[in-house]
Amino acid sequence: MVTIGQVNTLIRTTMGWSVAIASIGSIVLQVSFPGALLFRSTRIPVLFAMVSFHIGIAILMGLPWFFLAMVGVDAIFIRDVTWSRLAIWFKTAAKNSPAGVPVPEGKKTVDDERNEELHEKVSV
Repeated sequence: MVTIGQVNTLIRTTMGWSVAIASIGSIVLQVSFPGALLFRSTRIPVLFAMVSFHIGIAILMGLPWFFLAMVGVDAIFIRDVTWSRLAIWFKTAAKNSPAGVPVPEGKKTVDDERNEELHEKVSV
């Protein structure tokens, strides 16, 4: 069995440079984030890097609520056009996917009934 001391020795001696590079890289990413949002060519890669960075925090540090909050804040910087395109992509993917349970013609589903109820409440 590997002890904590052995892991510390391994990280300190053979992987110390990777920890240093990751630390400096995260600082550079955080500092360059606001400026990189100004240009489309850098906006998408930096947003992807920030989401990846926060996924790493969620997994490695066990902070899932921090991850969700920060990704939500980062999502503010995604343009409305991108959200619209993403929604259209999901809708077409859902329409093209095989249906789970076919509904016989003339039958109403629970969603149809609920939509009619909501429509009646809104139209009144």
